[in-house]
Amino acid sequence: MQASDRSASNLLQGMDIPFQSLSPTDIHMWYKILPSSKSFRFKSTPLLQVLCSHYLNIKPHLLSIFRTQNGKPFVPDHSIEFNLSHTSQLVIIVFSLSSVGVDLECRNRRMRHASIAKRFFHPNEYNDYVHSESPQETFLEIWTRKESWIKAQGSTISRDLDCDLSSQSFSQIPDYFFHTFNTHQNHICTICTPIKQATIVDYSEIPDSLFNIGMNR
Repeated sequence: MQASDRSASNLLQGMDIPFQSLSPTDIHMWYKILPSSKSFRFKSTPLLQVLCSHYLNIKPHLLSIFRTQNGKPFVPDHSIEFNLSHTSQLVIIVFSLSSVGVDLECRNRRMRHASIAKRFFHPNEYNDYVHSESPQETFLEIWTRKESWIKAQGSTISRDLDCDLSSQSFSQIPDYFFHTFNTHQNHICTICTPIKQATIVDYSEIPDSLFNIGMNR
């Protein structure tokens, strides 16, 4: 075992977080609020190894994180599913026993909402956007739905971005359900899952000592 792997195991054991196993309807959401002055670049794999070990009771160095052709991470031969999204201010990682996708957007981020919506939204979504009393909020709701759905399927933006996830259509998407909510640091988050009545558990903030594994390795 490498020194960094031993350190990761010790950090996880020392975290003051009561262990909760995942039930079939649970989605556990881990998060990390980032200092505004800190540039954000990190490798997600070491952190995912440690957090997966939390659920699988396997030492982190014995876990391998693979990625599908479209970039979705997974652990072979285990039923746990997970996904990650981040901005410059916040990281969210979700864990589930079913397929799961998450997308996160900051309301303070400067984006050309109108041009993006016109280019990438389905006509029904664009109609929702242009007729909304809060266009920016509607844009972010639609955008995070689309991204989370694509990530839950392990698909690609180029293939599925033109799907119709408008207010009248997203509840009719077969086999998937969407949970959109406000979260830390003025962010909006959407989790996509095949679980109809999922329980989203705001599980724990990732300590600096553990998060920095991905920054230093």
